Amino acid sequence: MHNSLEGLPTRVLIDTNVLLDAAFLTNGAARRSLTLLGQLGYSPVIDEMIELEAIRILEKYRKSFYPAFDLAKVLSDYISVAGSGTW
Repeated sequence: MHNSLEGLPTRVLIDTNVLLDAAFLTNGAARRSLTLLGQLGYSPVIDEMIELEAIRILEKYRKSFYPAFDLAKVLSDYISVAGSGTW
């Protein structure tokens, strides 16, 4: 068990729920957590499988709620911006 953050890996795998919350809730806990991780020198990582799962979930919402904007595009844009170091 670690008593500090020293010695832990600097990459953090982000799960689907955190990814979706961060992408769509600008002042939510997930976005703030990812921002803090970046400020502390950690690199959030989004696995391809997680991104595909998020896209499948958004497709279900699109079919049910007919949003006025492309949910998958918002997610893609968030990943692009976040991946450039602006977590």
